Amino acid sequence: MSSGNEAFSKPLPRDQSAESSSPGRVAAPPPPSQRSDADLKATGQAPTITKANSSHGTDESDASSTSTNSSSNTTNSSNKTNSSEHPSSSDAELRATSEVLVKKLLQLSSPRMDIKIATVLLHEGVMDILMAHVSRLDPKQKHLDLSKCDLDKQIEYASRPRDTHDLEATKRSYHAMELLCGTSANHYYVQDSCFNIIVKNLFDTLLPSSSGNLNHFGKIFQHFVRRHPCDMIDFVIVQDNATRFFDLMLPLLANPPIADAILSIIFLRETNADARSKRTESFKLLSKRGLLQWFIVASEKSNPPYFADSAQELFLRIIEEASQTDNANELFELVDSEGGFFSRLKQHIVSSPPSKSRKQLINILRNLCTSGSPPTRASSMSHPIQGPLYNISHRIREKVSVFIPDLCRLILNDYETPTAHVKGAFTTEHLNLLEIIYYSLPDALDKHDILAKIPDGFWRWAILLFVDKRTSSIYHTIFYKIFYLLISINNEAILIKMFQVADWFGIMVDQYSNPEKGTDTHGFLNLMLNHVRLTSDADPGGYIHRLVSAHERYQSLLPKLRADTLAQTEPKYAWKLDTCPRPAPHLGPTPPLRSSLMFTSYNAATLTLMSDEGDTMDDTNYGIDLGSDYAYCLGFDHPARLDGAELHSNYHSRRNSIHSASSGDSYYSENDSRPSSPTNISASSPGMFFGGLVFESLTPEEPTSDDIKKKKKKKKKKKTTKIAFDGEES
Repeated sequence: MSSGNEAFSKPLPRDQSAESSSPGRVAAPPPPSQRSDADLKATGQAPTITKANSSHGTDESDASSTSTNSSSNTTNSSNKTNSSEHPSSSDAELRATSEVLVKKLLQLSSPRMDIKIATVLLHEGVMDILMAHVSRLDPKQKHLDLSKCDLDKQIEYASRPRDTHDLEATKRSYHAMELLCGTSANHYYVQDSCFNIIVKNLFDTLLPSSSGNLNHFGKIFQHFVRRHPCDMIDFVIVQDNATRFFDLMLPLLANPPIADAILSIIFLRETNADARSKRTESFKLLSKRGLLQWFIVASEKSNPPYFADSAQELFLRIIEEASQTDNANELFELVDSEGGFFSRLKQHIVSSPPSKSRKQLINILRNLCTSGSPPTRASSMSHPIQGPLYNISHRIREKVSVFIPDLCRLILNDYETPTAHVKGAFTTEHLNLLEIIYYSLPDALDKHDILAKIPDGFWRWAILLFVDKRTSSIYHTIFYKIFYLLISINNEAILIKMFQVADWFGIMVDQYSNPEKGTDTHGFLNLMLNHVRLTSDADPGGYIHRLVSAHERYQSLLPKLRADTLAQTEPKYAWKLDTCPRPAPHLGPTPPLRSSLMFTSYNAATLTLMSDEGDTMDDTNYGIDLGSDYAYCLGFDHPARLDGAELHSNYHSRRNSIHSASSGDSYYSENDSRPSSPTNISASSPGMFFGGLVFESLTPEEPTSDDIKKKKKKKKKKKTTKIAFDGEES
């Protein structure tokens, strides 16, 4: 029988599974007791272990001496025992001594992982004792198999209060967490050697019989996810068909540390190929296990009341993270399956009364509709980047477009809509519904049929709200987007309902004629009336042209509208900034929707306008009619009025191109500063690919020698940049 001193003087065999090589794991260095003095000096550690050169203070030295004395006492007592005594008594004494040593270590003011402490922690059973101070299991409670419990029972166990009164136990748990999250060579060696023991005991913190601190769990968990991403995914998700993930972690998602841990294990931030492959594998497994359906079921739970809100909030964060993670579409592959996630989400939104839960579900649907192209910085000529959820978002919008009339009725049911004013609070919930309608309608298979099913009262409600909410620029923007979309679709029946039945055209004219009635909406009214004016010129045989031709008040307002618009667009000063072109005359709250060969109207390419840097005050080629830059920025590509009428010279567009006619790297026309529509690009042009796709290099071209000479000559003549206003001498 070996003595206790001998047992603590040399390390016992480590867990064999921890030594097996796997992706994401770092091979453990040799144990400190087996390193040479040169190796220890290279790592900044003391080659010998004495009290004099120990890195610890008085408390740590006392702990080390206590460890030696206790081990000696254990040896003496074991030698005095009868040789016929059962050998398990020695193991029990050794474990009792180890428990005392670990507890004394964790009660120090600042325990450190020196060589001797690392050697002790590698002894068999010592790491289990250390982890017991983190998990804090109650030995009196019976072990429960949560995999055999339903979700209601799991949530009930997860919602029980944990012991927070034992401050000494919390302190020991905190110090154990610090030892397990350290970043020195000794810390890494212990973590790598005892990986399986640490992670297995760590999940005991989530059991119903545990009083462990979940903040300590979250920090240890995320530390190991960063250090061993592949092994953590294997342990938490891949092994046992994600039982630990669904039965232990998800029921506790109402706790912020667990919610952060869930996001960290699903969306690894690793860039190596093994981690990306393992992450994609986990996406497929979680989708197959029904993660999306789990969140819908969790959203229906009313006890405890905060659980459903926490589940919906976490799902919103999952959508946001997925929109920025490669191959995250695998996680949402079954989102529109028959009777699955989308069907239940739609049913909850349409049939539920106004509530916080319905508001969150509407927000989830909006994020799914708009997450296809996450906001990103792109060059002015490039197409918007398709995000990982682009195809998923497109499929969702097609599904949503079918029940747009139901969403309109949902809004009307929340309001009392009398003849004069709109009563009721306009909330972000209704704003999200309007955005869902706006983003989904362009992807409808039959837009005209969908518009015909929208109740007439919806258009009346939207118009009255625009008049009443004079200071709500957020609503004015979404109303303008929907208005522009309806003008583009050009459904005569809907335009009649909106312009004549709901009298929107007359309201616009009255509001614009009397600025006191709509001071805050004057800019949006100007945009919409100009849309009507340009649409009438572009389609002389259409409904809009017939409407404005017979509208006397509009005809009398037209000179004022043109004068106000020209005052906004004509240059008021000479532009002499050599490094920056003159800005476009109009960008508006939303860019024009132009379909291209690659994208739908939802994600269409919007080609911005840039003018020649040599514009001067004498440039009179500005205008607001068809063919002008202003009309182009509003989405009208027509070169002139289609009825053949002549345009006044003051209303013609400027044609100064920023590209020379000989350059073949752009698709600007020879005399036009504006790019043509992407659908009109010739596939034979230089810089083009098959199907008319445009290649844009993000690397600036090297200037030629002639360009350099011109630039140097120009630099000599360069004067101080200044802006000369009208009436001033330049």
